[in-house]
Amino acid sequence: AGGVELSFMDLLYVLPGWVLGSFLFSWFVTAFAIVASTVALLRWDTIHWPWSHFRCGCHTRLQPLWEPNSKAASSLRLHELRAREEALQLKFEKLMGEGEVDENEPWEQHAERLRRLTQGGFLELDSITCSDGMLDFFAGHRVMARQRTLHCSLGIRLTVHYNLFCGTLLALGSEEQGRWLRGAHKRGVLGCFMLTEVGAGVLSGLVVETTATWTWAGEEGKGYFDLHTPTPAAVKTWISQGLAADWGVVIAQLIVEGTNHGAHVFLLDMTSHGISRESMGAKTTFNALDNAHISFDHVKVPQDALLSKLCMVQPHFEDDAWRAEYTFSGSRPPSFLVIAQRLLSGRLCISDSAIAYLEGVLEATQRYTEERMVWVDKERK
Repeated sequence: AGGVELSFMDLLYVLPGWVLGSFLFSWFVTAFAIVASTVALLRWDTIHWPWSHFRCGCHTRLQPLWEPNSKAASSLRLHELRAREEALQLKFEKLMGEGEVDENEPWEQHAERLRRLTQGGFLELDSITCSDGMLDFFAGHRVMARQRTLHCSLGIRLTVHYNLFCGTLLALGSEEQGRWLRGAHKRGVLGCFMLTEVGAGVLSGLVVETTATWTWAGEEGKGYFDLHTPTPAAVKTWISQGLAADWGVVIAQLIVEGTNHGAHVFLLDMTSHGISRESMGAKTTFNALDNAHISFDHVKVPQDALLSKLCMVQPHFEDDAWRAEYTFSGSRPPSFLVIAQRLLSGRLCISDSAIAYLEGVLEATQRYTEERMVWVDKERK
């Protein structure tokens, strides 16, 4: 009842010095971030933040990314990228033919479009195994984002198959597994990438409950991996091309002789007994792309299914008994960043494709504004 009212200025005098200093510093950083972000968005001549001018010690205009003679354009080899994109665009049009694109056609028909591209040699596997080839990889995605050859759902299928499935197999698989992939790719085999689980939430990929437990078979020294979904939260979800895929790579916890060695990658025949695939239902658009829930009920996965470039499980006879030994190259087992390395290139493809799409939107907008008729009154006319 007898409380004392303090004004804002009185409060500043009462507060300790370190609190006041922290408050003023936070206010300054927030204000600077707002101003800097606004300026950066309004500056069409540069992709750099405003303080880049101060850091370089001059007030000259920084070269934007898209200037042909800029250092960034030279480093990114934009001229060569454009040339490859044009060549791939012609190849794409030849393989796909003419006709209206239906982003909601049956997914079975749509998957055949990707099969046609792989069998027609639209992109070779070298496009994801060397630096020069990566130019074709990015150019191929840009082709499907162009207004002239716009195929949104097919672009997602392309990156799932080439980048996530084939890329993971080539990066982490043995030479024998790589040879298998090259043959399967020529035959038009389609793949998927099974990482995300229902219970992971925003920690998609970082939480993996699916298990692959080493299990001894009847024959001495023989065994397999028992792939299992232990809980509803461990069901793989939002798996693009999950219904159409012939093969897939699945990330699961590797358990050998009672020891959990963390998440590892396995090559999986999607027709194996015990695999359940369920459509996630209709989306607002892009229903031509199938997205699936996938679960495993004690699926028997052969020993050579573990991608074994960096690690393997080897049975050996010791102390009158067969034992399974987990071995790896290097100082430690492959980390999650190594296992999921292709996610990064996928993000880059999405960003690059978005830029290509927006370039087309801006070009169409510019043509419209240049040709648009403007009605004025008689006096002004």
